Amino acid sequence: MKVLIVGASGFIGSRLVRKFAAKGHPVICCGRHVEGLHRQFPQLLSIPVDFGRDGLDDWLSRLGGVDLVINAAGVIGDGSGNPMDAVHTTGPQALFEACMKAGVKQVIQISALGADPAGATRYYRSKGSADAFLAGVDPPRKQLRWTIIRPSVVVGRGGGSHGLFASMAAWPLMPRLGQGRWRVQPIHVLDLVELVYAIALDNGPIPPQIEAAGAEPLTTDGLTAIFRQWLGLKPGRFMTIPTKFLIFAGWVGDRLPLGPLNSDALAMLMGDNVRSTSEPVNPDGCQPRSLELAMLEEPATEADLWQARLFHLRPLLRWVLGLFWIASGLIPILIHSAQSEGYALLERLDLTGGWADATLYGAAALDVLLGGLLLASFKVRLVGGVQIFATLFFSAIIIASMPEFLWHPFGSLTKNIPLIAATAIMMILEE
Repeated sequence: MKVLIVGASGFIGSRLVRKFAAKGHPVICCGRHVEGLHRQFPQLLSIPVDFGRDGLDDWLSRLGGVDLVINAAGVIGDGSGNPMDAVHTTGPQALFEACMKAGVKQVIQISALGADPAGATRYYRSKGSADAFLAGVDPPRKQLRWTIIRPSVVVGRGGGSHGLFASMAAWPLMPRLGQGRWRVQPIHVLDLVELVYAIALDNGPIPPQIEAAGAEPLTTDGLTAIFRQWLGLKPGRFMTIPTKFLIFAGWVGDRLPLGPLNSDALAMLMGDNVRSTSEPVNPDGCQPRSLELAMLEEPATEADLWQARLFHLRPLLRWVLGLFWIASGLIPILIHSAQSEGYALLERLDLTGGWADATLYGAAALDVLLGGLLLASFKVRLVGGVQIFATLFFSAIIIASMPEFLWHPFGSLTKNIPLIAATAIMMILEE
């Protein structure tokens, strides 16, 4: 069976690629960044696709001889050049129409529990619109065997929800979302992959829509406690995070690249994200495992604990450094005493008049620009490298002309050492 997987580099898609390839099926990997796919799956065919650009004819040229198409592409916001409506709605619609015209036998759409064209969030509406389009392509399923899988929260290494709850579990006082009673029914990514594989190989009647969830619902408090146990930490206490603050954090997350929390993700957590039926999930009648049992298959390591504890510190470090550079640029311009001191130092370097003005204001503009680029998370590795170079360059000039600053009582130059170290750590974490 020849399989084409869209979103092959993603959290779910990459595991689907490995599953089908390990079972001997030819797999075509599709994604926006084909170089990354080549590195991740060097033995498989990878082709670049872009849901925001590719139309019917583009997909028809890729589907020759393909038996099964799995759409595992998804985004939780519009970051990184991935507009949600294109990734979830218009792009998949072109793909599904092409599958019908190309004679593809089967399509599996990875959607979301709660997806509905009239859903409460943009995420639900965009996913639900694609689901409705697929259901209308061939309603009797005589030409195209299609299945829509709607998972609840999907847990596993590399997932946004996994990272968020693991990080909360690693806090000394675990954050309680709202009142801690919001319900989810998480399914482990390995169980979801097994479900998709079982549907792909099953020749019997398969429901057109399947709600994929774990063995039982959990509160957000219960889910956090499971992650704390998985990390090998002692049971801890909770601190309540008011719902109004979470709503504000979600609003901020819609506008700034701070992590997986935004208004859509928060609304899905608040919306009782559990299955509406107790019918078996898998075609063979088996239910997915409980989350505790499933997570035993991927036991936590020291690296998992490090990642959980650094999850919130990573964006914090970038923001602190960004604000530091902006302040470094604005203070010499806005505060008269600092400006006077700056001109006095430049005079010692034989820079006066227009040259002093150009140097002072040029350096200030550079500082503000670099700080702003950090806050915007723009090419962080490049920006960090420029910051380190600028720090070393100006430090070398000062040491050569004013060596007394090396033993200045306030550490005017020696403070650059931890600044460079913090910038290097930020570059590694952000990469």
